[in-house]
Amino acid sequence: MEDIERYKDEFEYFDESLGDNGLTVLSVHLEACFLFWDGHTKEIRQHLKACMDHYMALFGDNIEWGFDPKGWTQKPIDKLPTFEQTLENNAHVDDCIEWFVASGNYKELNASFDYKLSCLTARGWEVQEPSRLLFRIHRQKFYDSETHQAIIELFNDCISRLNPYHATMGWSPAYGYDNDRVGIDILDQAHCFFGLNIYDLGDIMTLSHGIKSVDWWTYISHELAERVGGIDIFKAQIKKQKITYKDYSDGLLLIAADTPQLLPADDKIPESYLKINAITRPMRNGNYDSLGNGYDEGIGYQSFNTYFTDLWMRRFDNPRLWRRLPQPVDNRTLSQPSIEPITLMSAQVCEIDGRYRYEEEYDHIRDHPVYFAEPYERAEDLRQYVVLLKGDIAPYFIKMNQHGHTEERVSITWTLFEKF
Repeated sequence: MEDIERYKDEFEYFDESLGDNGLTVLSVHLEACFLFWDGHTKEIRQHLKACMDHYMALFGDNIEWGFDPKGWTQKPIDKLPTFEQTLENNAHVDDCIEWFVASGNYKELNASFDYKLSCLTARGWEVQEPSRLLFRIHRQKFYDSETHQAIIELFNDCISRLNPYHATMGWSPAYGYDNDRVGIDILDQAHCFFGLNIYDLGDIMTLSHGIKSVDWWTYISHELAERVGGIDIFKAQIKKQKITYKDYSDGLLLIAADTPQLLPADDKIPESYLKINAITRPMRNGNYDSLGNGYDEGIGYQSFNTYFTDLWMRRFDNPRLWRRLPQPVDNRTLSQPSIEPITLMSAQVCEIDGRYRYEEEYDHIRDHPVYFAEPYERAEDLRQYVVLLKGDIAPYFIKMNQHGHTEERVSITWTLFEKF
């Protein structure tokens, strides 16, 4: 705990203009995120309820308020309908279950919350839309011996009940309800500490294109492992790299260290994080969009935009690049019609560092080619991209059904879009 707290002045942000005596608007706490399919079904929603009940049994004494799902207004926790009532009121397969409760004062939404529990489920008609459960726990609780084990059991319970496609746990930026006010600070915080994982609703919208980042704990389902040829091939790669892992019935957990790491930018990054990043790189989304609103008033006064988000996602690929945090430039080193395209088949070894695209991607659910606006730009391009470095194995394309489950693993041609 002392190792974490000595960096408190660097990762905790205070705003004197808020409240009567100022407020802490950004800190660091433990967060876990579970992205799972079938959130529209009654069975999974009951499992979700059990997970939320488990969290509340452990940390509910810290939860003081939440949003009333009807009208989305803040209310003290004793004035809210129960989560069970919310399930009953939204029982139809096409209803969405949205829930948010937290510690702190509901009149001070800009203050950093030490505890938070939220979920958002898919509707039955949505195509390949996952659901999400996210919880936050005060960092000090992780170092209490009794609570530490309870947190691990909570994580395992959520894995068992929700059967997530992907899940992570570790240190994260801890802000209030809306991160717009602290967008500049979050970018600064992430620049100082490689070990922070940032969550966003974009994780839900783009999960079918791959994961965003690794963490202290990184859970990979059997279905997600199909991107690299299946769980057996993936496990063989893990063992070859001597990465610590834990088996689950429908996936496995990659473990980067005994405890979550902040990873200060000036320190050497542990090999375990670099190895886990490298082995999961073919599973990663190569065109995520943005973690922030792109606020920009010059160097040092910027929030996450598409460019910085991409650099952050590749921070373990090229740590020196993220430490330098270069400014955006109009660098159109993209494929052009006059250049012979460089292609790579699934399962082939990459020879050229760069960003690759699935040019011919077809939406078999909606029965039309996947939309893109301009052939030589990533903006508004909904086709799949992947970042690969020399020696990486090109991934397969996962053909999913409407609700995200794997129908088959397909060998495709990836085309080099941008050289690094």
